[in-house]
Amino acid sequence: MAKSLSGSLPMNVFTRIFFSMRAGLLLCGAIAALSAVITVIDPAGELFRSAAFQALLIIFFLQLTACTLAQIRRFGKMLSGSGSSPPRLTGPEFCVARENPEAVLGRVTDYLRQQNYCTRVDKNEQYLLRAEKGVLGKAAAIVLHLAILIILVAGFCGSYFGFQAIVDAPVGEKVAVRTDARSGQTVRGHILLRDFRIDYYPDGGVSEFTSDVSFWAGAGEVRGSVTVNHPLDVFGLSIQQFGYGYRVRLQAIGERQPAAWFSEYSVIPLNADNSELLQILGYRPQFDDVLYAVYAGNRLLYKASQPLDRPFVLPGAGQQWVFGGVKKYSRLQIKRDPGIPFVFGGFLLLVIAFFATVLSPHHIIYLSLREEGQSVYVKTLLIGGNPYRRQLSAKIEQLAKVLDASHG
Repeated sequence: MAKSLSGSLPMNVFTRIFFSMRAGLLLCGAIAALSAVITVIDPAGELFRSAAFQALLIIFFLQLTACTLAQIRRFGKMLSGSGSSPPRLTGPEFCVARENPEAVLGRVTDYLRQQNYCTRVDKNEQYLLRAEKGVLGKAAAIVLHLAILIILVAGFCGSYFGFQAIVDAPVGEKVAVRTDARSGQTVRGHILLRDFRIDYYPDGGVSEFTSDVSFWAGAGEVRGSVTVNHPLDVFGLSIQQFGYGYRVRLQAIGERQPAAWFSEYSVIPLNADNSELLQILGYRPQFDDVLYAVYAGNRLLYKASQPLDRPFVLPGAGQQWVFGGVKKYSRLQIKRDPGIPFVFGGFLLLVIAFFATVLSPHHIIYLSLREEGQSVYVKTLLIGGNPYRRQLSAKIEQLAKVLDASHG
């Protein structure tokens, strides 16, 4: 028996610590700090899908679920009046002379009810009076926990049941929208960029760029326009403007191989053993030329620019090349996240519950009456959050004045 008790004691201590509010706040802080670091070092967000980060989220979800269930259970007992045994009263005690307990209890109860307290009397416990206020705030605290759980579940749904694809669509070309391998489906639809427009400020800076697109999913087609802050919603998907760029046409003069189109930062081998590489750095429309770099293995040899449609020879390659044209493309992000409506709903509940908790703080006042000689002694206990201790103490002082009592 002793062995069983000694074995269960560490588990009880671990359970009490793990499912405490302090542990929940520490986990929440750790997740927030890691999220900030990941956002800086990994803009693509791949680390958010790592096993370690997902495990931390699952632990936080289990911890918060257990805390929420415990609060719901305590709240149910509170409403039904079948809570735990009365606590040990350690607050100030004051004396009311020449009055019986029933009369003092009646005056205290009337005063507290005027202050919108819900009161309950247990005469088997030396006339124990329990006065409670802020039940809405107590319920709001539970709703606040549930809102965080909803946001976490929505995040998991978006991670495992949604998808995201980046598509570079040249003007006039129909491009397949392909998802990653985790989703189990390869093609989600096709998109055609019908037109792409760039608007400029008077000083020459880009003010806006717009993509006119058609999207097919099955037999259906939807047309619309996409700008940076105005995505297009089609077939449960969101098409967002992500950027734009140019594709460059590169051809080896005198070779039978057809010309090929390459995007910025594409790397093209110049010989069979890949010892020399050409990287396209970008097209400059104001100069109508292409910036490129030549590498020998991982070593940069030089950078240069070359006008369109003018043959050039790369040192060491012995082959003439020509940049034979450019195509403008729009970079679009196509994504589906089934958890987004629940995330917004969870944040709305979170805000409402937070203000309800602040505006209606839950607290309890216990008063125990005992008769001694010709006097009645009233002992008190305040239960509430630390920010409201001074306010609750003032209520006890006011209660003593109402009873015209002296402190013992």
